[in-house]
Amino acid sequence: MRAQGSAGGAQGPALRAQDVGGGGQRRSAQPLGPEPRALGPQRKLLLITAIVVALTRLAAISHGIWDWDEALFSIAVGDYNVANHQPHPPGYPLFVAAAKVVHFFGVPEFRALQVIALLGAFAIFPAAFALARELGFELRTAYFGALIYSFFPNVWVYGGGAYSDLPATALLYFGCALVLRGRREPRAYLWGAVLLALCVGIRPQHLLIAAVPVLVATVKLLRTSWKTVVAAGVVALLIIAVIYTAAVVASASYDDVRKAMVGQREWLAKVDSYENPHRPPLAQLARLFFFKPVQNTRLMLTIDIIAALGFLAAIFRRRVPVLWVFALFGPFAVVAWLNFDFSVVGRYSIAYMLAHALLAAEGLAWIGRGALSVRRPNGQRTTDNGQQHRGDGAGASASIVLSSALVLLLVIWTTPALVALQTVTPPPTAALEWVKANVPKSSPLFVSTGLGPHGTYLIRDREVHFVESASEVSALTLGGYIVQPHLVPHHGAHSFVMPRRRLWEIVRPRHFEASVTPISTIVRFGDGWHLEEGEGMSTWRWMGHESVTHLPAVRKEGRLHLKFYVPLDGLKTPPTIEVILNGKVVDRIVAAAETDYERTYTLPGRSDAENELRLVTSGAVNPARDHGGADSRDLGLRVNMLSWSDTSP
Repeated sequence: MRAQGSAGGAQGPALRAQDVGGGGQRRSAQPLGPEPRALGPQRKLLLITAIVVALTRLAAISHGIWDWDEALFSIAVGDYNVANHQPHPPGYPLFVAAAKVVHFFGVPEFRALQVIALLGAFAIFPAAFALARELGFELRTAYFGALIYSFFPNVWVYGGGAYSDLPATALLYFGCALVLRGRREPRAYLWGAVLLALCVGIRPQHLLIAAVPVLVATVKLLRTSWKTVVAAGVVALLIIAVIYTAAVVASASYDDVRKAMVGQREWLAKVDSYENPHRPPLAQLARLFFFKPVQNTRLMLTIDIIAALGFLAAIFRRRVPVLWVFALFGPFAVVAWLNFDFSVVGRYSIAYMLAHALLAAEGLAWIGRGALSVRRPNGQRTTDNGQQHRGDGAGASASIVLSSALVLLLVIWTTPALVALQTVTPPPTAALEWVKANVPKSSPLFVSTGLGPHGTYLIRDREVHFVESASEVSALTLGGYIVQPHLVPHHGAHSFVMPRRRLWEIVRPRHFEASVTPISTIVRFGDGWHLEEGEGMSTWRWMGHESVTHLPAVRKEGRLHLKFYVPLDGLKTPPTIEVILNGKVVDRIVAAAETDYERTYTLPGRSDAENELRLVTSGAVNPARDHGGADSRDLGLRVNMLSWSDTSP
């Protein structure tokens, strides 16, 4: 497959049309057939590209633990026990074991996991390219398909965390490519079986993608080298047995692991799968899993349209490799659609989004050749007006430009997410690190169960109490703090925020905020309050004619800070507003002209019991009753800020 000269006689670039079947007699690669080896400039280009892509993965390295799974993996590196969900079943034993090796050399557990994840990210381009070539895609299509896939936002971003997806996917693609090559080279079949067994040691569900390559190669080899098939099967089963036996031995006991597996399976069936009646409709989720794994409509619509053109062109040209793409990745995508947590589609889709990339590359190659060209009986390509087409060389150049433009678009679109990862520590990690640096070890520390694994891993030198919500913490707990996975709009709360732009559309949409709040500032909203509205730091609550708020105990005095809005435009007479603390009227306000009020009071409070704040207003509007609106609530005051802090020396 040596490069041919162009029309002018000059030596062409590595990926010109002639190298991949261009020219008058187009040599399309045979589906699942022998792979033409890349020689000379092509091999150099592949090596350089692989190095450049690997270097770009460094831009996705996260400064700390973000997701629940990362925390579970980090705990498992130090104390592996599947029965205790360290990590969660099936245990991902090979991923954790590899991180343990790195940790042995002094690398912290979380960073050790990142090293293994990065190795998978480094290998993802050559792995995707190797599989594409073995499926029969032309060199140029395989090259740009693998490149587009490598720069998909989710593939790029997740490669910098402590996730098992990229290492498992790289092993999967390399394993499938070697198994398919094994139809010609039996030794490659054996090595492919080894890599697939290692993949199963990380993510067993990936076997669903490997099933078709294994079946095709096995049927072929049974006729020519059945001993290789038997040997590969024995070796693969032995590797899997050793990995998962070691996982059980490292855990509490076989029975405990089995119970954990059963419990995990029941959870997935009742919560994540289609059996959950509260899960969104399958028709709605089909769009998410199949067409929009990255939550940006414009970006994914562009890719989907190009991929659809590639599919239609392949059908018209009878391009069998595209059909093999559906055979490999289709079943896994369907299983994910039916059974997996839809909030994590960005991660689960990493295993099958190579299909999107290869179809997009196929579509761009077809566009580059000239969508309006037709082939004459003598084999020459002409346009519809009868003039001779400029040739496949020009078409190849056009498809290279278009494919490069798509890669550039992906890079530009993903850059804001990478900047956030490089400049901001994930809020759960930032909040807990702030605690370690600023909260005395003698102070009671409460952590929301939503950050349970984070607290377990990051706070190991003090006692931590895990609670569902701040309402479980006694108001008499003086000097204590609580860490929560959301913002608390009170004075004294320390808030940590990750910018949502781009990242929100790529990763699981949670843990973008966290806060550390002194117990002495936490208030509990009682009777008379409506539910909180708004988002982040911009939140408020409406009350009716009267509300009750429970304030924490203080040593001697507390500072009460209020900001509220009075709906004067809906009231016939100015209302009178009373602020009452522990039965004593603190302030009486007649809201005659202003609608927005801000008041701060320093008041004596109880030290042996909660303090009770009552807000009373003589007027309230009811939009449904008074103005024909849809809101049927009585709305007396909209409180934008209510905080209480201990000011005692």
